[in-house]
Amino acid sequence: SNVRYTLDTNNPSNVTGLSFTINPALPSGGTGTVRISLNGGSTWLASNACSGTTTVSCSIPSGTTVTSLATLRVVAAQ
Repeated sequence: SNVRYTLDTNNPSNVTGLSFTINPALPSGGTGTVRISLNGGSTWLASNACSGTTTVSCSIPSGTTVTSLATLRVVAAQ
């Protein structure tokens, strides 16, 4: 929930990151994993693109446009 996209300050038609909250939280200490897809599951960001426990922040590949975002899919495992 609480999905927030970060727009590129130089080119606001591009997305540079996103954050969201998850419940239950991932365990601290790096034993949990979050993977995201911006196109409904066709491709997934690298496993190290996201970090956090309750609030998860993800880096989006350079050049990703707002209009290319189709469906956010999140998979989280403890």
